Amino acid sequence: MKLYHGTSVKVMENIIKHGLRPTLSGPNIPTGARPLPAIYLTDDLEVAWEFCRTAGLVEKCNEVVCEVDLDDLDRSEIMPDWNMVADPTNRVLDLVGCSPELTDNEAECWAQHLAVYGPDDDGDWDKSLKAAHSIAYLKTIPPTKLRCEVVGDRYGRSPR
Repeated sequence: MKLYHGTSVKVMENIIKHGLRPTLSGPNIPTGARPLPAIYLTDDLEVAWEFCRTAGLVEKCNEVVCEVDLDDLDRSEIMPDWNMVADPTNRVLDLVGCSPELTDNEAECWAQHLAVYGPDDDGDWDKSLKAAHSIAYLKTIPPTKLRCEVVGDRYGRSPR
């Protein structure tokens, strides 16, 4: 299974040299979530786009999407993405049928979705991937295991 990480072109050179490294930075960690240094990976390319946009790296982000195979990861270093569980992105809400266009009460819909599919405190990362389309990886992913590409931005503008 392919997983994706969205980031800014500003860090691409560092990724090529050192790989993706766990970080605690970014406004991606909502109040109440369990902050820990991690690389956030998703099974959905649109969610990867949102990772870059919410990272606050630049206002008009020239996005980079890095692809890694789940089989290349040390599964003992994968955890649920408690950030996404606590504060799902618009795309995740769309994927699970809880977007404002589909429901009158987005928060209640998300809570019901998590009650059925969500991870519990035992660190069940595969439930996080199914429920929130995202996981947290706690180790560096070496550049040899990544395929990163500058893809412009989600609005169709080409990279600058």
